[in-house]
Amino acid sequence: MSNYINQVSDSLKNHISELANNPCLFLRNPNVDFSRKRKIDFKTFIGIMMNSGGATMSKELLDFFDFNKNTPSVSAFTQQRSKVLPEAFEYLFKSFTDDNLPMKNNDKTKQVNFTIAIYICREYLRNKRNLSPPNVINLIEKHVLPVRPGRKGPRKVKPQASVSFLYRVA
Repeated sequence: MSNYINQVSDSLKNHISELANNPCLFLRNPNVDFSRKRKIDFKTFIGIMMNSGGATMSKELLDFFDFNKNTPSVSAFTQQRSKVLPEAFEYLFKSFTDDNLPMKNNDKTKQVNFTIAIYICREYLRNKRNLSPPNVINLIEKHVLPVRPGRKGPRKVKPQASVSFLYRVA
């Protein structure tokens, strides 16, 4: 079991390193952002975001930097956060789940429901549920959706209207 956990952890570290090798693809201003040497570089920023839980940002920074006296401020973190596009995390989660999630039916193209996959991973990392890593992957596999080949346009999903319960008041 610990070998599997180490394998998945190494895979995540490799994907973060791959993301950090080309940060210009995921920055708002690639020529300027993360060009100077700072306490929070791009790879450290991604690591902080991946390790953050439900505590305050100052507590999360102290935990990440092992309560070092040279821990960067929350303001420094916020400034670095504004430079990174959300697509960086979308790319990271997609590449990580594609590599670590075995697809059973290879005859059809499948797509992971990333909203549910991220929720499951966050719950696992926060240790609110007592899940082992294979159970996490099985939960994510339940939310893999087939993609119809040859689809020319996006699916047209009509949101359902809200239901009013005013008749109970009268």
